[in-house]
Amino acid sequence: PAYKKDDSDHVIRYWPAEDRWIVDLEAGFQGGDVANAYADAKGAEHPGNTELLWYVWETSRGCHVADEEIVAEPIYLANVDWSKVPGIRASIGSEASSVPSDEEED
Repeated sequence: PAYKKDDSDHVIRYWPAEDRWIVDLEAGFQGGDVANAYADAKGAEHPGNTELLWYVWETSRGCHVADEEIVAEPIYLANVDWSKVPGIRASIGSEASSVPSDEEED
């Protein structure tokens, strides 16, 4: 999973090799293990888990430093009423009609 900030290349993405959520302000989705900040995931399904401890790159020290003041909070959006989305009903209908039924005989 990955999340991108609107109108920028800033992303928060999961780095499975080290089980970490990574904040990358420079390379975005292509940044590998480079991180401006990171949190050990420890099973967190998204970076908006308030239990995560974030480590921020401190240039003067040349390493990441724990910062207990940083909290990434999730934003929950309302469920989409797909029946009100223009054109969605037509595409759902055409997809449904092209899927073979389990009850069709050979």
